Amino acid sequence: MKMDLFNYIRHKVNEIWRSLHRENVDPSELPDTIRRGVYWTRDQTYLPFVENKEVLELGCGYGYTAFLFSKKAKSVIGVDIDNKAIEKARSNYRNISNLNFIREDALTFLQRNSTKFDVIALFEFIEHIDAMKQKELIRRIHDALKPEGQLFLSTPNGKFVPFYRKIPSINMN
Repeated sequence: MKMDLFNYIRHKVNEIWRSLHRENVDPSELPDTIRRGVYWTRDQTYLPFVENKEVLELGCGYGYTAFLFSKKAKSVIGVDIDNKAIEKARSNYRNISNLNFIREDALTFLQRNSTKFDVIALFEFIEHIDAMKQKELIRRIHDALKPEGQLFLSTPNGKFVPFYRKIPSINMN
């Protein structure tokens, strides 16, 4: 079967994403070309909007995007519930003074934190949250944003990245 360029690229992206999630791979350990291909375009799109801003990334995983944002932002906090991911992020980016990682679920962090942020980012995160909790999460995010704050949110397209339909939601009770 002959594959056109679009389907070939789609196939490769799916292959990379499946391997990332199956193996729980730290993006900093990926070959540079793959890491750039998977994250670079998205992160570069948002980078100009975080300059001199106070940024919160929910579901930060191993901290790669938070790290990139810290190069332009005034401060960045990355939050994730996965202890292994947070420990790896802290280890990888320990010498960056404007970058902090917190191990906590997103709703608990937003409930107990009174800081207002210029930018809150959720990349490939909200689809892992139970549908009933998503509404509360969005309300809490709204409350945590400064009046002119911005929400950056991306979620995979199930038709383009079909394996996401198989990932179970995280019960945040």
